[in-house]
Amino acid sequence: MHILPLSSEYLPAAARLFAERFSALRAALPELPPSAEDPAWAQARLAERSAAGCALAALEGQRLVGVLGWYLLENFRDTPRRGAYCPEWAVTAAEQPEAVFRALYRAAAELWTRSGCEVHALSLLANDAAGREAWFWNGFGMVVVDALRGLEPLEAAAPAGLTLRKAGLEDARRLARIEAEHWRHYIEPPIFMTPHTPDDAAAFRHFLTQPENSAWLALAGEEPVGYLRLESSSQGAAEIVSAPDTIAVTGAFVRAEHRGRGLAAALLRAALEDHRARGFRRCAVDFESFNPEAAAFWPRFFQPVCYSLMRIPERALPF
Repeated sequence: MHILPLSSEYLPAAARLFAERFSALRAALPELPPSAEDPAWAQARLAERSAAGCALAALEGQRLVGVLGWYLLENFRDTPRRGAYCPEWAVTAAEQPEAVFRALYRAAAELWTRSGCEVHALSLLANDAAGREAWFWNGFGMVVVDALRGLEPLEAAAPAGLTLRKAGLEDARRLARIEAEHWRHYIEPPIFMTPHTPDDAAAFRHFLTQPENSAWLALAGEEPVGYLRLESSSQGAAEIVSAPDTIAVTGAFVRAEHRGRGLAAALLRAALEDHRARGFRRCAVDFESFNPEAAAFWPRFFQPVCYSLMRIPERALPF
């Protein structure tokens, strides 16, 4: 097996390789947007990575058997580290994924190290179980799950004693308060995410003026105890879910004392009904697999479409 820079002559084969696997995923989950079934969708993206010198091909003789393409990103996942990230359309193996991905990673890791990368990350289509296992053997672990569902009605009633409603501009301070609690939740054990500055009231007022966006509140009297926010896209989400008729969940939180009563599901039901009436066809969400509340909730209502994996080489860790 030879590992070489991905050249233009192999771009059509690389694009077909991804399109075939995506089509198999969409056959099982027809709610996915159809765009990526056309090999031209992946080929344009791979061509750009190839031109940037950020793509490798695995060859058996003259036959393409694997592809790995990446972006070099500063402040990866809001940390001071530089990272290499391979999107879902640039991580494919036609056969023997353990051998193909091991060879591609060996070559890519050398390039990433020379570029000062301290984090290695990639996304895989959810139907690539063999590929996922191969990357586990290369030291990668699960980080993020991208998932999708249609906007069919959801059976979920609001818990007694709480009011659920769509937020208006007058609710900006309430939304900012509950979002601040949401982000504090992320930095606590066992999640341990990097601290993040939550949106303030002014940011929420701007958010609510955008026509595709919505936010939903659960109130105990006038006190917010849960919220859900949706917008046309989620930063960092898998590209295969993006479409004009996709709405994305970009924030959700319920206070601990109100969990287990169906509150989050009731907020989701109201939001899905609203966006279905506005012509949207599907809802996407991406969540950290190591967030216990998220990992228990979202798979009940959404189907995974991508898994994102990450490795921080030991020598990059502070001692």
